Amino acid sequence: LALFNSRFLRLCADADPRVRPLGYAVRLWAGGQRLAGNRAGGGPLLTNYALSLLLVLFLQSRSPPVLPSLRRLQRLAGPQDRAQVGGWDCSFPRDAAGLEPSGNTQSSASLLAEFFSYFGSLDLGGLLLSPLEGRALPRPPPGTPGGLRPAPLTLQDPFELSHNVTANVTARTVSRFV
Repeated sequence: LALFNSRFLRLCADADPRVRPLGYAVRLWAGGQRLAGNRAGGGPLLTNYALSLLLVLFLQSRSPPVLPSLRRLQRLAGPQDRAQVGGWDCSFPRDAAGLEPSGNTQSSASLLAEFFSYFGSLDLGGLLLSPLEGRALPRPPPGTPGGLRPAPLTLQDPFELSHNVTANVTARTVSRFV
């Protein structure tokens, strides 16, 4: 699954020239705010993987989207792109050149400002952030079969749908992120 997660992030980075610089900017900001990285004794922080998925989700949610949802990418996958790992569907096109370019023409600076506004305005405690669907959904009730581990921030892994990538992040870190 880790290999497909890496390939998915690479596809996203290759799909639009704004993705990489935005990713660097978000990770630099989070590091400067001590929200990401390793901090001895400082408690669980956002990983670079989680920050990358938050950016992907944000870019999927724009109108028009900068990046397609994974669900859309699964429908575009050809026979050579089909894959399953541990029962999870890991299908998506491997080459960004075959994807339709985004109709979104916003500048990277505008998108970066909207990234902060977007996450600052969401009720993160009540939402499931789903890169599979490319949007924030109402969070399923705790104890739902196959559900995600409850946490102050629920960011679903794009492939292993029962995995909350941010399950270790504390309410304090989420509050500081917002």
